[in-house]
Amino acid sequence: SHSRPRESVTFMSYACSGADIGGSTIEGDGGVLSAFEGRETAAQMEIIQEKWPHWGFQPPADPIPLPSQLDAAVSDLCAQERKEPSGECEAGIRQPDVVVLSVGGNDIGFGRIITKMLTSSCREQCVDAIVAERIRALPARYDELARQIGQRLAPRQVLLMEFPNPTRGEGGAY
Repeated sequence: SHSRPRESVTFMSYACSGADIGGSTIEGDGGVLSAFEGRETAAQMEIIQEKWPHWGFQPPADPIPLPSQLDAAVSDLCAQERKEPSGECEAGIRQPDVVVLSVGGNDIGFGRIITKMLTSSCREQCVDAIVAERIRALPARYDELARQIGQRLAPRQVLLMEFPNPTRGEGGAY
């Protein structure tokens, strides 16, 4: 920073498009708390291949799961000389000042919502049916996420970013 020339800032990104919160105590496709393959589901691939065959999308033959975003951050924040052979950090990790998250859209079925809106004539009913149950489960997912981040990273501050809702217009209607 110009105003504090003796301080440094390290930005570490663990962005993973399509990931959800996941975790050991909640079901999910993985990402923040559990390994993630980083690809569309078989059902999504079928729809894409059927609707837009000229795009030529083909799923990878043998995808390699990525470590969870939290595991990757913990590993990167542990100095190499303090790492155990198991990968665990023997003396704790460097504490981040701020963790910035944009998470929750895939947990409520963002991809399924967009797919339904693009491939069918239903709008409000489909969106409500997909989202209602998942929204009820979201508080537990956020609780698990907060617990894991607090235990494993212990940041001074966590910022949860809001993202736009593409299913509603400016006035709130579909």
